[in-house]
Amino acid sequence: MKEDLGTARERLLSLHGIGPETADTILLYALDKPTFVVDEYTKRLAVRKKLAAKFTYDHLKALFEDNLPRDAKLYQDFHALIIAEEKGGRGVVMTCLPVGRNRCDANYNSVDGVRRVRKHET
Repeated sequence: MKEDLGTARERLLSLHGIGPETADTILLYALDKPTFVVDEYTKRLAVRKKLAAKFTYDHLKALFEDNLPRDAKLYQDFHALIIAEEKGGRGVVMTCLPVGRNRCDANYNSVDGVRRVRKHET
């Protein structure tokens, strides 16, 4: 899809049986479009870490997209870390999302080649 993200998402959502999570998954993983996927793992992490007052799909999607650099690869990697964290790998994802002066930056670990997110002061 060579369309802009909003148009592509709307087209997918217009298809019978395609909801926000499926549309965003297709856009992020199949088309490398920078849209954050909110699934059950993401919701569990948000609840457990008390990241938000509301846990609707749109609210959590906006929370992550507003606080991470807009980058498809980063979103893919961060989402994978959330899944690993919620499947029992506690401590994989940093303890907080960037707020105020803090921001996240993705870096590759030279030992195992895994992309990790770490917290930086700006």
